[in-house]
Amino acid sequence: MNETDGSRPEGSTLLQHASEALETLLQDLAKKRIFPSGSVVFREGDPGDALYLIESGQIDICVISPDGRNLTLNTLGTGDVLGEIALLDNGARTATAAVRSEATLNVIARSQLRSAIMRNPEVALEIMKLAGKRLRWVSGLLEDRHFHPLSVRLARRILALTGQSGDAARKTLKISQSELADHVGATRVAVANVIGEWRDAEIISSSRGNLTILDHLSMKKIADGAEV
Repeated sequence: MNETDGSRPEGSTLLQHASEALETLLQDLAKKRIFPSGSVVFREGDPGDALYLIESGQIDICVISPDGRNLTLNTLGTGDVLGEIALLDNGARTATAAVRSEATLNVIARSQLRSAIMRNPEVALEIMKLAGKRLRWVSGLLEDRHFHPLSVRLARRILALTGQSGDAARKTLKISQSELADHVGATRVAVANVIGEWRDAEIISSSRGNLTILDHLSMKKIADGAEV
């Protein structure tokens, strides 16, 4: 559809906790749209007029910091939902959704979802629960950025972006150091220094635009705040 820790963020995979009835309803109401890489689904401040389910592709959720820097809050993928918060409160979008790789999105207009809610109030309760999970995730993200050192934040984001929540095999993440810096609210130089230390310790390997976790256990320890 077209709108915090070591594992894939619970706040992003909202439908994994939805009922079969809600999933069926959303699919029935949806209209499919394809967004090319580099396009924007919606911008911060736009009206919240639709809910989006990602069928394929990746979407970066970004905001602009007070000092003008781009901050990537999350990268969403297949099965994820976006746009639910503004949809509920009639407010403006709180972030920008930028297409990282060509995405097929299922779009549900606010008016259609509102009509469905009027017919079945249980739908509203379920969507409120899903939005609550998103808010809990955002709260955890803010806590990370205020109370955890860069190494912990960076390890958590890398694990989340590669989807490695358990003892996973090696997996390469295609992302630049500048993009990683946007994810953790740091400078590219600071991120490069941490990446360099991990490379020397053989926790990761990296080349231009690519990063592979070599020592998953050590990366998990760093994400948990433990010494390696």
